[in-house]
Amino acid sequence: MVTYADDAQRTGVISTPQSAFAKLSKWNKSMDEAFQDVGIAPNIGKQQVLVEWNGDGSRKKEADFRLLYLRSHDKEPPQVARHLGQVHEVHGDHKVELSKRITAANRTWILYGRFWRSKASLANRVRVFRAVVLATLLTGLDLDDFTKEEMLSLERFAVKKLRFLLRGEGFACSNVQVRAKVQVHSISSMLLARRTKIWQLLFGDLSGTQRQLTAVMLGSTSTGQQPQLNNGVPVSSANPYLLRAWKDLQTLATLQPKIKAGLDLAGVFGLAFDRDFLRFKTSTLLSYKSECDNLNVPRQHRPKPVPKHWSENPAYAVVFNVCTWCRK
Repeated sequence: MVTYADDAQRTGVISTPQSAFAKLSKWNKSMDEAFQDVGIAPNIGKQQVLVEWNGDGSRKKEADFRLLYLRSHDKEPPQVARHLGQVHEVHGDHKVELSKRITAANRTWILYGRFWRSKASLANRVRVFRAVVLATLLTGLDLDDFTKEEMLSLERFAVKKLRFLLRGEGFACSNVQVRAKVQVHSISSMLLARRTKIWQLLFGDLSGTQRQLTAVMLGSTSTGQQPQLNNGVPVSSANPYLLRAWKDLQTLATLQPKIKAGLDLAGVFGLAFDRDFLRFKTSTLLSYKSECDNLNVPRQHRPKPVPKHWSENPAYAVVFNVCTWCRK
């Protein structure tokens, strides 16, 4: 179960539909008590709740929770939540958010249509592309954990526009070569570099200005959050941001043996005040290669299987059972 209200997001595990409402009430009470001293009260009226059921009996639990939610709220349980400018889906997907981002970025691209076709140099067109199109596409996506398919949709959009900017110079070039020609790194590497800067702030200096946020990510809290680490290593039920950070740190460890030694010694705490980690240049993570395999392979168009009743008249199979792209 995940709740969103004001600037707070909370994640927890529930076992029954009834326990969901009990835990939600407990969360709200603990938040009231925690913020009472500073004169802040959570706005319960703006609270959004997403609940996903997994395992045995998940369908029945989902149906029971739906009935309970209808009785208490007079509306269906939400499937998406809009929080801090982003759309969060109940099953953890990013399809709605990415569709929204790509649509907005494409709208921006169309607004500058004349400029892309103008006599401006390639360098200037690329600069504007970075400033207005890529910024619209990627702002605020640094900490999201995308699947390979979701990342592929972002990479494809960007590469398609870069090929247009090259005006034929990218013909017969791979996507890696196209990015190298315009000196625009892959989206996956850009997001990795951005996230690594955040991890340096959070884990590199535990006494810094970000220590409160670091404490929330790593430890238990008075509002009910359970311990997130076991000997410095995130537990399987840790919050998704910490799991994302650990995955990135493992990638970083493959490049820097000294950083790997710190992780092996004390997990996340092995990075505290580590000069090699703090001084690591995230720009070295930037690459023209993408983590998405076969990005430049064209989509496969497969003919649909012939319906059984068509076998009586082969002519129909010839007319209808063809690929609409290649007519084969």
